[in-house]
Amino acid sequence: MIRMRKSIVAAVTALAIAGGGAVTVVATPGTAQAAPASSKIKDKQRRLGEVYWYDAAKGFGYITYRLAGGAYGNLFTHHSLIEKPWKMEQGDIVSFIIAKGPAGYDVATGVKEIADA
Repeated sequence: MIRMRKSIVAAVTALAIAGGGAVTVVATPGTAQAAPASSKIKDKQRRLGEVYWYDAAKGFGYITYRLAGGAYGNLFTHHSLIEKPWKMEQGDIVSFIIAKGPAGYDVATGVKEIADA
């Protein structure tokens, strides 16, 4: 048992060094594997979108944006994910970053209002 623990620690350490970062160890009885730790932000590229629906009383809404290939997608956003709060309304043009939310779904974070030109 002790020999197995040492080999697991060695494997996790090797993965961390090779991957240049932290690893998350997932173990179930009888097995152990290491998976690279992932950031909640999918990429740091800002995208443009339009507020599809937002309810200030409830504190959440949806942003529509254009996907690759010309289709459209909707992302959930919450008042805590807005960088500088303003009176967000349907039709507002915004920039945002796509991230993973607590439930594992994509969300719009770092939401900023784009000033009217």
